Amino acid sequence: MASDTTGRLFTELEHMDEREAQIHAALLRRLEALEQVELRSRSVTVGDLDALRTALDDLRAKVATAPPSVANGASATAPTFEQLEARIREHDAAAKHVRGLLAERLHAHAAVHGGGDAGGGQHAPVAAEARTFKLQRPPMQGADVRAFQRLLNRRFAAWGIARRIAESGIYGQSTRDAAAQVALCLGLLSTDYEHGITPKLRVLIRTPSRRTARQVQRAHERRGYRDRLRAQYAARHAASAAHPAASSNAGGSGSAPGGAIAAAIRAHGGRYENDIVRAAKRFRVPVSLVCAVIDVESSFRNVFGHDTVRNPIKSPGGGILAVTEQRYRAYLRHRRLGEGAQGVGPMQLTHPSLQDEADALGGCFRPAVNIHVGVRHLAALIAEHGLKPGVQRYNGAKGDDYSTEVLRRRHTWDGRLRGAHGPAHGPAHRPAHRPAGTGAPAHAPGHPAPRTFKLMRTPMRGADVRRLQRDLNARFAAWGIGRRIAEDGRYGAQTQLAAHQVAIALGIATAAYEHGITPALRGLIRTPSRRTPRELRRAKARRGYRAKLRKRYDRAGVTAIRVGSLVYPLAVHGRDLGGVAAHKARPFGNWQSDNAVDIAVPRGTAVLAVADGTITRLGGAWHGGSGNPDGFNVTLDAGARRWFYTHLMERVDLSVGQRVSAGQLLGRSGAGNGVDHLHIASSAGDPERLLRV
Repeated sequence: MASDTTGRLFTELEHMDEREAQIHAALLRRLEALEQVELRSRSVTVGDLDALRTALDDLRAKVATAPPSVANGASATAPTFEQLEARIREHDAAAKHVRGLLAERLHAHAAVHGGGDAGGGQHAPVAAEARTFKLQRPPMQGADVRAFQRLLNRRFAAWGIARRIAESGIYGQSTRDAAAQVALCLGLLSTDYEHGITPKLRVLIRTPSRRTARQVQRAHERRGYRDRLRAQYAARHAASAAHPAASSNAGGSGSAPGGAIAAAIRAHGGRYENDIVRAAKRFRVPVSLVCAVIDVESSFRNVFGHDTVRNPIKSPGGGILAVTEQRYRAYLRHRRLGEGAQGVGPMQLTHPSLQDEADALGGCFRPAVNIHVGVRHLAALIAEHGLKPGVQRYNGAKGDDYSTEVLRRRHTWDGRLRGAHGPAHGPAHRPAHRPAGTGAPAHAPGHPAPRTFKLMRTPMRGADVRRLQRDLNARFAAWGIGRRIAEDGRYGAQTQLAAHQVAIALGIATAAYEHGITPALRGLIRTPSRRTPRELRRAKARRGYRAKLRKRYDRAGVTAIRVGSLVYPLAVHGRDLGGVAAHKARPFGNWQSDNAVDIAVPRGTAVLAVADGTITRLGGAWHGGSGNPDGFNVTLDAGARRWFYTHLMERVDLSVGQRVSAGQLLGRSGAGNGVDHLHIASSAGDPERLLRV
């Protein structure tokens, strides 16, 4: 009987050990949560937490030293009934002590954070600790918000950024913007904070060492953004030190950064006067011209345009839609879905690249940033094309009605500002005009004007093309694809093909590059972390495409196959699908079609020059097997005869008049109907015999 009772007690003790272990684990998790709270109450000191941890360690030791089961035979002498009762009571006392300590600490936190009424118990402080900061009315406030503001200021100070936000304990727009800037600098994604500042995000801001390797890498790639913040707030700090009474857009007094000029703008119905004067001075554009552009574009209002695009975020006919951050975020989502770009803000920035540039500086929806980017772009256009053509290009409309109206209003603003002397007033600085036809990009000092790359009869050239080529090669190298294009600053077919390949692999939709390689697309190629969640999902689904590229371009160092005095036109021997006799059975009346041979080879096989010669003609296109099944074609004049290649799915960056050597790569086979093959013809002699097919 005693043996049975002892066995049951051992079983109950084992069950109790399991329950105590579960309680112990739950308490440890709660302790970790307490350690991650931004602000600890003064009533919860480090000593209190140490005492709690000591109690938990005691409990862990007791659980670990629980007596082994009799069934396992680990102890030769079974404990007495009294010993078992004493051990159970000891377990109960230890667990009760730990629960009491925890309840006391949690109750203290509830009282400090206002997590509920007095009868809220232990659950109220958990909700306070775990809350997500969001913009709302009335604003969220509390000691945890103040601790977070203090944390953001410490992060800015550590990076040498002269930005400070008020540690008021009120979660407003300024705190939200500062949090977004810090998150971007730390390599986090916008999706991490677009729905609020979560406790998890605050932990990463407080302890950056907890970031993932990808986040650390992304932060390294964004060093330039941190540098821009440093420069931006250093300039603001210097301006506010010189003009302590100034505010960004209040502009009511002559002591503002724009002085008398800003006061004159305000007196004549203008707004954003300090930002206008500051940008005009920085980019050496007349204040009157900036006022005229803003007057025509938005009547000094922060509004959306009303262009006829599918994007639903726009001003209605006969009305206006004010720009707010929330509306702008919604507009961006529609824009990234391919529903069109719309004018935004006082300067009506419309091109996606300009909007993205403004977002990188703090937000296109902010008038100060909007004006800064708009004036910089205007200065670049005037420097490249002259005053009136540059102003007309700012709007992009045909004719010169826009520039005529802007210059008319500039004359009006000149009269309004006359007598209000200042460093930003006066004629525009005119850099030396570039010779026409150089193809060099328009630019203000250090800031190239954005342009879209397209294949043209006279190829586009410039440092911006070379930068794209460098970015493409870097992307191929990062993916382990053995493809490299020439970084010669010349936008040709090879550069276009490489850009399309990278865009496809990044999950970017065809609509983003079918009309050219835009600045926005180049930004995504350079910084893939800016892609939308949909593009990321599409890229994941296209991993097989990247593998195919890797397989195709890893076949480096192709060895030419000699056939007498010529080189075999392919890197591998193929199967003869029909020679001259077969082609002449259905004559087309030209040697390119009739005096030819078709050679079946796998798609992507290297196509080589059969002899030394000159490229005399290039034609065709590759549309993925639809629209133009013939693909690219090349005509090579080798002196004794001409050679015609077609059905190339890819052609290297060749040009008419270019000299090539026997065995030099011309492209890759694979286009055509039916079996993948190369069609090669000779202007003299039987190509089937000459090439020993």
